Amino acid sequence: MELATPSVCWQPVAIALVISSSRGNRLLFYHQGSPKGQCEQVTDVLSELPPRTLAEILAPSSLMVGHKFELNVDEWKFVGHLFAIQTSSFNIKFNVVFVLQSYCSLEVVGAYDHLSHVIGSAIVHEEHRCGFLEKEVALLTQLLEEAEAPEPPFDEMLGPSSLARSLRDILGTLQEGTQHVKIKINGWSEVNVLMRFDARDSQGSSVGYTGHVRSYSALLLLESADSIAESLPSSCNPAFHRLLRTVSPMKSLQTVALDGDIPLVQVLHCASHLAHWGKAITIYPLSESNVYIASPEASTSVNSVLSRSFSETFSDSTLAELLSDFSLPVSLGELKQKFMDDDRIIKMVVWLLQYRQITQLHTYVYIVPLIQMAHLPGSFSPTSSGFGSDHTAFDSTPFSLRPLSRSSDSGEQISV
Repeated sequence: MELATPSVCWQPVAIALVISSSRGNRLLFYHQGSPKGQCEQVTDVLSELPPRTLAEILAPSSLMVGHKFELNVDEWKFVGHLFAIQTSSFNIKFNVVFVLQSYCSLEVVGAYDHLSHVIGSAIVHEEHRCGFLEKEVALLTQLLEEAEAPEPPFDEMLGPSSLARSLRDILGTLQEGTQHVKIKINGWSEVNVLMRFDARDSQGSSVGYTGHVRSYSALLLLESADSIAESLPSSCNPAFHRLLRTVSPMKSLQTVALDGDIPLVQVLHCASHLAHWGKAITIYPLSESNVYIASPEASTSVNSVLSRSFSETFSDSTLAELLSDFSLPVSLGELKQKFMDDDRIIKMVVWLLQYRQITQLHTYVYIVPLIQMAHLPGSFSPTSSGFGSDHTAFDSTPFSLRPLSRSSDSGEQISV
């Protein structure tokens, strides 16, 4: 499922690697890609802050090692996490810095601090395993010193430097709108991070873990089962693969556990993992009594990316035409009677749920007594003289039913 730019831009402008050693502070690598969405019109950082200036303001200090780094300069916010490596032959401090828009939220800053921490930890592990960072620093330093042009040859570093390519790929993944970063540093240490500030789907609606996973819930995959299976590590429990083959939006997780011969507790754990990583959402199992209505954030533009995607999936229908059927609350049973094609309408409803174009309404019944129970003759009271006597403690009491109300998943109530 495609991810889109939220209302406040979270995509990074650039990524940088700054080191501090006995030879001073140095901007070892810098890459500024082309972010999509609201971050597209941004000033080139290097045009305002030359490499030497960046090296000085982003350089890690001894007192800050192991802590978050955050600095605001004009329209930019620099976020990283400071690390130090000290061996018999190599002593260096480094900082993997993301350049963000200055107005980004605290959640975005925290997410990039975590990502920088994970990247730095992987680099430290590779240094202790095979001297990875020492070799990369020597290579990048040599390329900088041999450069004849006044501008640092950061683009030319991508060919010989594995670390430079990894940092470029991480930036590219985020600038494409994907909030799941998965890459191996030096082909060995895995960086696998889901940016948890607010994972969103193609319409800006939150995806990922949105509530408790219960045995009566159904699991709706946001990607194909084959795609999810390919992304699983080789050491993954075989029960996870059985779950992917068995899961269905029409089955509760308890039914999935029975059909797949998997313990229910394990099914709930697997479902929680899929929801946490934004691979699935929990819904109520599809049934004819389910009532749906168009989401307030539904895409109504006939030329939107989502509309074109829908037309490619269902060639003889349009998204706007289908959403018009959900302008008022409608049950799945009513849709089946209208379309006369059960399989097709179920696939359409599943697609709309995946992209948060519709939301389910729930009916609640409230029973409210017309008169307070304590004032009724013969009503029960712990202090009543009738307690423990032979006469009936409760008389017939008239009740009234309040009008039924349907509440959407977002909490909005609609009287019917």
